[in-house]
Amino acid sequence: MKSDCLMMDIDNDHSDDLRDWKTPEDVRIAFPDVEFAVHYSRNHMRQKGDKSTRPKFHVFFPISETTSAEQYTSMKRKVAQIFPYFDKNALDAGRFFFGTPKPKVEILAGNSNLTEFLAEYDASHPQAPVQVAASAESAPTDNTNVHNGHQNTILEGTRNDTLLDYAEKVLTRWGLCDEAKRLFIEKSQHCQPPLTKDELFDIWRNAVRYYKNEIATSSEYIQPEDFNAPPASESQSPSFAPEDFTDIGQAKILAREYSDRLRYSDGTGFICFNGTHWEESNSQAHGFAQELTDRQLIDAKTALEYTTSALKKCNALDIVIQHGMQKGANYLYTPAQQAALERYKNAREYEKFVNVRKKSSNINAVLECVKPYLSLPMPKGKGFLRSLNLSLHLL
Repeated sequence: MKSDCLMMDIDNDHSDDLRDWKTPEDVRIAFPDVEFAVHYSRNHMRQKGDKSTRPKFHVFFPISETTSAEQYTSMKRKVAQIFPYFDKNALDAGRFFFGTPKPKVEILAGNSNLTEFLAEYDASHPQAPVQVAASAESAPTDNTNVHNGHQNTILEGTRNDTLLDYAEKVLTRWGLCDEAKRLFIEKSQHCQPPLTKDELFDIWRNAVRYYKNEIATSSEYIQPEDFNAPPASESQSPSFAPEDFTDIGQAKILAREYSDRLRYSDGTGFICFNGTHWEESNSQAHGFAQELTDRQLIDAKTALEYTTSALKKCNALDIVIQHGMQKGANYLYTPAQQAALERYKNAREYEKFVNVRKKSSNINAVLECVKPYLSLPMPKGKGFLRSLNLSLHLL
């Protein structure tokens, strides 16, 4: 028997607080630059027993080929010590995972395999006894243990690694700010025995260095202050979305976009510029209104793609899919997730509005509402433009 892949399982059973649930990005932070694959399990974001829906996935780490079951098990225990959110009941060498009919798989690229990472980790970290909880229910949170009857105490031998891991997480979530440092200091108070100020400073400095050089510079990372910013495409070109999704709102956009080609007066009805001169044409006015909805539909689909991607990047998309937009909002706890959901909802409403605008009855309603915005003072009598042989040019 041999293997060149080490399989781990995350069920997020360690906490019922969604703020404690781990994602593939948390695994990436714990094992930087290590390549691995993620397969979302059959119970991913599905209720199981009395547990609420939560992320559940398998992690597949490439390793140097081994034929030793003892070495394989030892590696799994070491990995579970570094990242204590893996299922403690799935650390044996003979463990297998069920597949799914329609597998959802992600590849998180890296430049090293797990064997190389563990060798470097052992060289840079003094060996401490491997502590593995007996079951998922007894698994500690954030490398913490029960000590002298107190939950969340960080024991000697794990303090530096635990605080470094935590500091990198709060920096990723909050950025380099006072709030991130406050949370780090608050976490350090669980150390037993306490670390010195110099030791805490060194841990924080290393975390900040890693954040600046690796996390903040990644093309996949969205800065905390950028979550509420509009997409670059929206800031560079005007959107075709009306201020309010009504006939009048649509009429204002039609007037804004087509006033150089479409005007109206009581004496002539709609007049349209054909490239050389103006002519009466209600059918062309309808054509402009329909053309606007085509442009808006492209605009809406682009906005929907962008906002869907933003939901995914802040780990909110699966929650929205599972619970819907209204109930899903109750499970989103960060400002980034809430802002992403709001933009997604607006994009969905925009797309829905545009599809309804394409109906003939709504086109007629918009053309009726747009008249005041395109109105021209013209002499009375429908024959006025015809008497000029339809050659009037508006200056």
